[in-house]
Amino acid sequence: MIGILLWKEPQRGLRQRPVTLAERNILHMRFLCAEITRGLRTLEAALGWRVSSAARRMRKMGVTRAVLPEGFAYGAQLEKQGLRPVSTLALRRRLAADWVRQALAEGMSQLSADHRQALALRELHELSYEEIAAVLEVDLGTVKSRISRARGALRKILLKNGNLSGYLPSKPTENAGKGGGRS
Repeated sequence: MIGILLWKEPQRGLRQRPVTLAERNILHMRFLCAEITRGLRTLEAALGWRVSSAARRMRKMGVTRAVLPEGFAYGAQLEKQGLRPVSTLALRRRLAADWVRQALAEGMSQLSADHRQALALRELHELSYEEIAAVLEVDLGTVKSRISRARGALRKILLKNGNLSGYLPSKPTENAGKGGGRS
């Protein structure tokens, strides 16, 4: 399990714990979140103690790696407790991939069975139009129109749900990836 260390602003007038631990599920991944209270007047020694305390408690629960907040200056306390920092880039990529997979699955489930089947054979199984026509036992033109309509419907569903933004060309351009746009 991966741990996440978060800074938490203290609430005025409330007595609260300096360190709280809670398990959270984020897009099919389990995390152990340690929230460390840090205010403007919190002493550095107190913050160091809180970080060490959170690290000890996380290690007892089997955490060996932790995602850290930006500008985290207490790496030595973590290393003493046996926690290693995790690159947030790999974690962000994994979360983004899970999010995209979930959004596409929800969008595909809203397509008609004919459109969903044709699009899945083309995009997931990478069959040619001719192969899809043979599998579905329909005309080549029918396959092309189903796939085109499925792509359009999926684009509308993703836009409506806020999972897709802006302009997406239906065909890649010659200058794509070279700093150019549509010609």
